[in-house]
Amino acid sequence: MANESKKHETNLNQVFADAVERIKREGHQEGFVAGWQAAIAAITKAAAELSKSEIPITAPGDAFVISPGRTAELGLTPGTTQHYVYQAVVKRQGMTGMEVISAVIEAGHRVNPQNIRTALFRLKNKKLLAARHGRWFLPTG
Repeated sequence: MANESKKHETNLNQVFADAVERIKREGHQEGFVAGWQAAIAAITKAAAELSKSEIPITAPGDAFVISPGRTAELGLTPGTTQHYVYQAVVKRQGMTGMEVISAVIEAGHRVNPQNIRTALFRLKNKKLLAARHGRWFLPTG
């Protein structure tokens, strides 16, 4: 899959390089328009091919599926510590704080454990998570 992505990147780079050369060579509006039309057509084609492939959209380590729509609705920015902490608890409720820290770090989010604890309590204050008996859950009701 990585080779396929590199191939698309190389093709796009070549299309852009060709468009720039065409603009330089012809030096007028038609060359500019034609170059950009070719570039946009190549990008559209590459995007269509990528959408057909099986490239998963997951966090590093394949631990959590990034769902920007749901977390954005909750006011969480995808890629932040709070986002990863929320995803960890959604995936497996009932973890202790240390288990949440381990899960987030295993997912590939490089952050200090104290930042993860802070994110847990901020999510609790936002009422997006609940702590019961030292374990973290989604709030009920």
